Amino acid sequence: MNRKAMVAAIARLEGMTHDPFLPLPHEAEIRDIVGQLRAALSSKSRGGWSSDLPKHQVHSETSREAAEHIAPTFGLSVRKVFAAFAVSEAGWTDEEAANYLNMTGNSYRPCRVDLMDRGLVHDSGRRRKTAAGRNAVVWVITDKGLAHA
Repeated sequence: MNRKAMVAAIARLEGMTHDPFLPLPHEAEIRDIVGQLRAALSSKSRGGWSSDLPKHQVHSETSREAAEHIAPTFGLSVRKVFAAFAVSEAGWTDEEAANYLNMTGNSYRPCRVDLMDRGLVHDSGRRRKTAAGRNAVVWVITDKGLAHA
């Protein structure tokens, strides 16, 4: 498959899975194919897919590699994080939510950032202490988020 065909296939598949809140038949397979196509393309042209990947440090090769690795299942992880916000009246600090969901901070945080960028969660203005005793932002679901819940 040439580069142009791979780009077209990715665009078609991504269009099918655009909204992470609408389940699709065979979604896991679709995401796996997207991941494989991205990996094939990035091996041919390094960094060419940075803007299509989950948020990462564009200047960092290891950050890009991590984003490529999680891309096929990122939407599912975002849904998992969103569901935690939908059931929490008190909101979550990043540490609390990651612990509740049994996710590492490096897996949880990009999902929360994605939800924040979509306007589905926001900083409540409140702070709670982390396990280390430091202040942390309490994130809560927005009205827009509640409409999706």
